[in-house]
Amino acid sequence: MTATEVKAHPLLFRTEMVQAILSGQKTETRRVVKMPPAVHADKNLAVTEDGRELYYPDYPDEGVIGVQQRNWQPGDCIWGKETYADLADQRSENGVIGAHQHQWIYRADGCELYGETDDPEAVWLQDIKWKSSRFMPRAASRLLLQINSIRIERLHGICQGGSINEGMLSLSKKLIFELFPDYAEAYREAEKARQQYIALHGDWLPGKPPFPIMPLGPSPLERFEKYWDSINPKAPWASNPWVTVIVFKKVMP
Repeated sequence: MTATEVKAHPLLFRTEMVQAILSGQKTETRRVVKMPPAVHADKNLAVTEDGRELYYPDYPDEGVIGVQQRNWQPGDCIWGKETYADLADQRSENGVIGAHQHQWIYRADGCELYGETDDPEAVWLQDIKWKSSRFMPRAASRLLLQINSIRIERLHGICQGGSINEGMLSLSKKLIFELFPDYAEAYREAEKARQQYIALHGDWLPGKPPFPIMPLGPSPLERFEKYWDSINPKAPWASNPWVTVIVFKKVMP
């Protein structure tokens, strides 16, 4: 590799997080630190001064602990892996479409809705066989991110601002309702009351009865806690695991 070449590392992203990256609402990601087998769980761990590695403060002679992504550096790039399909592999009644030529499509773009168009060649797309992001080849990747900084910290070190940078404000209402069923119920009841109010009184004006108030939704940090647990069952929020925090900027698309 020449001095001008930039290292590029693969990293998986869930569909909703790809959407957040594309919209510019996600500039950070946290990943559980995978400890080497030799790490002693009963010993205290601390982060080195550069924030990049872990060590035993009570046993300094044992040196630092090699963790995943220790060789990732600011300036390196990430090529994102996401749920995708290749139209060259999809078949319609007329045979293979796009044979001998890759035609990548991505679930984050809402491709499952393409079948609702009037295009006769698109009707069958509602039955797309999506492929896991794990199997995405580099040639199919469209996401290119540049690492601004990288550090190790406890998961609970995240704040409201960090949660916003994690893309929590971009979560769909449907997903928020799934993560917060009590809030979803309160929201539906309030919406029902609003519609009943409008049917009886029309839009609110001074002198009319108070307009029903919608419940306050979960904060970005509350969203992050629930979302984290939904995708990290082996390292839940309550366990406060060590995580690698990667701050990045979007280069492509």
